[in-house]
Amino acid sequence: MQLSFRLRWVCGLALTALLCALPARAQNTPAAPGLPLSGRVVSPDGKPLPHVPVYVFVKSAVTVTNAVNHVPGSTIQENGQSVVTDPNGVYNAQGIRPGDTVSIFVDKAGYRYISGGDVSAGYGGYKASDLVVSPPTSILAGKVVDSSGTPVPAATVVAPASNIDLSATTDPTGEFVLEGLPAGDTEVFAVARSGYGRVRVQTGQSGLIITLGQVNAPATSDPVRGASILNALWRDTAGSSYAAHDSIPFELAPYDLGAALALAGKDGPPSDAILLGLVTASTLGDTAAVAPVVDAILARMIDPGQRALAAAAFGITLATAHPDLARPLLGKAKDWARQSPIEHLGGGERIAVAALAARVKDRDAEKMIDDTIGDMTDGARKANKNNPQAAADVVEQFLDNYAIVIAPAGSTFIERVVSHIPATDPSERKRLPRVLPTLRAAAVLAKYDATDASGLIRRMLAQGANAGMPVYGQAVSAVVEQLAMSDPDAALALARTVIDQDHKPIALAYAASGLKKDQAAMVWRDALADALTCRERSALSGWVASMAAQHDPPLGDMLFASAFKSLTKQVGLPGGMSAFMFYYSQFDPGQARAVFEKDYVAGQLAMRATDNDAGFTPPTLAMSSIDVDRALEMAAGIHGPSSAPAIRKIAQYVMLPPAQKHTLRFDRWMEPDAWLPGTPAEH
Repeated sequence: MQLSFRLRWVCGLALTALLCALPARAQNTPAAPGLPLSGRVVSPDGKPLPHVPVYVFVKSAVTVTNAVNHVPGSTIQENGQSVVTDPNGVYNAQGIRPGDTVSIFVDKAGYRYISGGDVSAGYGGYKASDLVVSPPTSILAGKVVDSSGTPVPAATVVAPASNIDLSATTDPTGEFVLEGLPAGDTEVFAVARSGYGRVRVQTGQSGLIITLGQVNAPATSDPVRGASILNALWRDTAGSSYAAHDSIPFELAPYDLGAALALAGKDGPPSDAILLGLVTASTLGDTAAVAPVVDAILARMIDPGQRALAAAAFGITLATAHPDLARPLLGKAKDWARQSPIEHLGGGERIAVAALAARVKDRDAEKMIDDTIGDMTDGARKANKNNPQAAADVVEQFLDNYAIVIAPAGSTFIERVVSHIPATDPSERKRLPRVLPTLRAAAVLAKYDATDASGLIRRMLAQGANAGMPVYGQAVSAVVEQLAMSDPDAALALARTVIDQDHKPIALAYAASGLKKDQAAMVWRDALADALTCRERSALSGWVASMAAQHDPPLGDMLFASAFKSLTKQVGLPGGMSAFMFYYSQFDPGQARAVFEKDYVAGQLAMRATDNDAGFTPPTLAMSSIDVDRALEMAAGIHGPSSAPAIRKIAQYVMLPPAQKHTLRFDRWMEPDAWLPGTPAEH
């Protein structure tokens, strides 16, 4: 009888690294009812290996009911079991069910996977084929020297493909011995503050020389190097499955709009959508400087709606510092918007133009907003005249979106748009359609008027907004970041309203950045304490310490030391240490490199288990902080869908200004929905 189940295997040799990618609760989750799994661990000659720790990681799909709307759904339950082989090399695990995904890891330093571990249905349970591993049989001895041949003491030598715990420190003469290596060829690298060296050798060798080469961290903004990387990526992804190929030039637009336009036109005239994206991306740079180029781009656009939207987006950014340049754009944008027929799902360009009108205090702004909303809602109702609920859903959806578009116009206009969202009942669940777009719009408004955005947040709280929602924490963090520059006390008070544990440390850190040293110290400590307990603890604790170091270097050093000590004790650290070491690398690049290489190997092991290459991304991007060439090499070696996005984000980092290189949000930088590090997520 053939069962319907999905089981996979993997043998891991750097298990400590892999465990860091699992939720801490995984090891404590009780095994779900199911069947046993048994297998053996043997040496290449078939002899059973007793007393070998084996880790069995099980992912099970389970049905859950949403506590808010009581709608059933599915989620993944994770269960990790640590077992040890008996005198016959046999191990046993429990709770395996049809449909589970099973990963098997050997948890013994130096053992190398050879073959086996395939799981199949057996009598009364599941059976894994013999897991053949090679025990440690060799040592490797040698010396680490610098480029002049001088021995380098206190360098770290590791063999990450075997086990990151197989490491050695060079003595005063630069010599080292690595013990417990599996037989065969292996990659070894040495790191020190003075440089980095990497070799592939046969174990058992003696007299090995590893020469450290000097590596210069990318301390300055380098748009030329970034453009080179993006041009190569454009060439290499042409005709590939990389869906974001056409938007690659957007990364270059804030630094060199002309070069971005040239890249977008390499394979033919760019579409209006791409030209719109270039104009929008350019608003993250010096808008006044690129205004002539934007005028030329607008002249090339054909569709009047896209042209109006581009002009409005650019004009909104110009309006604060250069209203004299924004007002002529408003006149053009109005004309183009009139040429674009409105449909029940259209009108985005008219809303954007209305937002620009409000920014430059045009007297027609209020009427433009009301007329546009009226036209769109009337169109939605006419198109769905036999289905009132569908009409209401359409109205809700596009007003949700347009509240964000109108955000730069100010809180009065945001609330005006949101007020048109169809009312249902007063319960919290039914109020969300009004609360969520308002909060998201507040995060956008913060960039233009932090005080106004803060008032909008306060009104949302008074109306019953749930301060524990992630979108609330995101909105407050965006507002506090801007408000701290002008009103640090108000920023701190607002930051302390955040309950969501993933955004609380972010809000507190931004608030601390605006306070005086004596006031800020306790807030920085509070931010770090919260960061060390949140989901993205590796990334956010490093970010908090790095932010603190920019304002108070001695305090930053203390926070780094405290966070490092805490994180290294956490066996189940989600995402490993790469995200934290991305920030810590400015103090100890050698130690950071060892972690990046370790986590990269762990990503290789995880991909065997899950066919998911996402585990490569954190160490690859983090490597950018100390060695862009190696980061690009790692990205090219991913051989999966994460490769192109990783290369793209390395180019982002290369072009960043120095002040942002160590304070960008690593957890946001990794997200595929951000054009540039630190930009808000798309909604």
